[in-house]
Parts: sequence; structure tokens; C-alpha cells
Amino acid sequence: LLDALEQKREHPERQVRDRTMRVRVTNLATNRQKINVVIPVSLIDVGLRLSTRLAPQISGSALEHLLRAMKSGATGRLLDLQDLEEGERIEIFL
Repeated sequence: LLDALEQKREHPERQVRDRTMRVRVTNLATNRQKINVVIPVSLIDVGLRLSTRLAPQISGSALEHLLRAMKSGATGRLLDLQDLEEGERIEIFL
């Protein structure tokens, strides 16, 4: 039973280390990707700074929502934002 418990503990830790965040910026007119960056979750502070520079709209409550989702272990698309003035679509995935 102790061996089984240790194996269960190791599995989630490995998943946390292997998690990555992807930031993708696509031009709406041409549907071509301008930016496609993959960042390990362990470097999330750097990733969020990069995200806010690429998309200044991501700040305040949106940034807090992203941080909470990442810390809770969420997966999939966390943000899908269309900036019509710039003609860009910004997506953040975990």
C-alpha cells in the first residue's frame, strides 16, 4: 500500500514540471500566426510579463484569472481575445 501511495504522489509532481503555457498571436486578416511561444509553467512569471507586453489588454482581473487557473492546474484554452483595432487574435493555452 505504501508503494502505491508513493507512485500516486510522483505522478502529479511530474505533470506539474512538464506543463507548458503557449501564447499564440494570429493576424485576423491573413489568418497567419505572428507569434507562437511555448513557455514552461516553471517560468510563468516571465511568461506572464511577455504576455502582457504582447497584449496590453491582458492586465488586472484577466491576469489574476490566468494566474488562478494556472495554479489550480487548469488545462486547455485560458484566454481567447480578439483585438479588432490591431487585427489580431491572442490565445493562451496550458
